[in-house]
Amino acid sequence: MCAIAAEREYPLQILEKGEISGDLREHVMKYVGDFEPVDHVAARKAKAWLETNVEGRFLSHQVHLVYSEDESQLFGFFVVHEVEVQPAPRDVGRMQVRSAVDEGGAERKTIEDPRAASQRAMKIAWIARSENSPADVGGEMFDHAVELGERSGCCAMMVEPYDDDTARRLWIEHYAFIEGEEGDDEWSSCLWYALGEPNQTFN
Repeated sequence: MCAIAAEREYPLQILEKGEISGDLREHVMKYVGDFEPVDHVAARKAKAWLETNVEGRFLSHQVHLVYSEDESQLFGFFVVHEVEVQPAPRDVGRMQVRSAVDEGGAERKTIEDPRAASQRAMKIAWIARSENSPADVGGEMFDHAVELGERSGCCAMMVEPYDDDTARRLWIEHYAFIEGEEGDDEWSSCLWYALGEPNQTFN
């Protein structure tokens, strides 16, 4: 149901999609109940989503909880899941195929065909940090989400901003997301962050 990831500045607990019950649910409920998000509507909605899912004993997506160094409080959390997308023609050139094994020797998937009409992307459904957490917590959560996307062989990260101000100040200016092409498909309102590394080609 859960795992603790090592070698990070802040302890990370992963809650898998599906039923959550027993001691694990009680543990998570305590931290989420004490969690006070930053003063933003989107962050408060994120907390409400997590509370509702934990209380309902079922997580619709995988959840990543980030704790303080001494694990006395919840510093933040993010929720990600894979989706199938159709990259616009201009975006295909940004898609890079990665090596099957990274520098640390861990295997990771590659994009099987950058020219395929349908690709996998990693969507950030919810993300929030506490009002008293260090400023770098947000960056660490984003970096981990990117790592998940790369290891899954996704072509991009995507997010549907809560409002235009959040889109511009946070996702575009801070994390270098770009706007997708206008259209009537279900992802036209999302911002995109291409994954991959430079100077790699499709094998």
